This record gives sequence, structure tokens and C-alpha cells, in this order.
Amino acid sequence: NKVFYRQGTLNLKLNVFDMETGEKRVIDDMITSLNSTADKVYYHKDNFVIQYTVLNERRKPIALPKDMPVAEEFEIAGDLICCKVRGSISLNYVINAVTGDAQEL
Repeated sequence: NKVFYRQGTLNLKLNVFDMETGEKRVIDDMITSLNSTADKVYYHKDNFVIQYTVLNERRKPIALPKDMPVAEEFEIAGDLICCKVRGSISLNYVINAVTGDAQEL
């Protein structure tokens, strides 16, 4: 019953629209990428992927590997975050969202 979306031109903000109440609000400022699962929203901010749990609105920062300063895009598969480094065809990572462990592919 909630729609999450990015808004802005240079400073993209993560927004949520509650379809039941009609309320719109900003969740976080300055995000670059956004993805989701059934009950979580993941977004890239600074050197972290933030796991936002929709039901309780908790945020869990998941650190990106030190040699991976910017994740151009990422996909979610269960508890795994699959990332591609901007401008690279060889530096791809899988990060476990539960443990924070990362492995280069």
C-alpha cells in the first residue's frame, strides 16, 4: 500500500506515498540508486546500501567494499545484493545483507 520513488534532479530524494492515507513524505535525502523486495527497500547512499524495512521503518546500513566507492546499479536476490561498479566490466560484487560479507565476482 506504499509507493517508493525518487524525486529531484541533482539531489535525488527517496519519497514514499501511502495509498491508504494519501500522505507523501521524504524518507531520505541524496540517494543514487533504488531497488526493492516485498517488504524492504534498498537504496545507495554514500558508501552504503541502506536496507529500509517498510513495516517498522528501520534502516540498516550495509557497507560497500573499500575498493567499490560507487555502486552504479544493484539487484536484490533474497539476502544478496548484487552490485556493479560504475565504469567497470570486471568489478562486480555480491554482498550478504545479513552478515555484510562481500565477494568479488
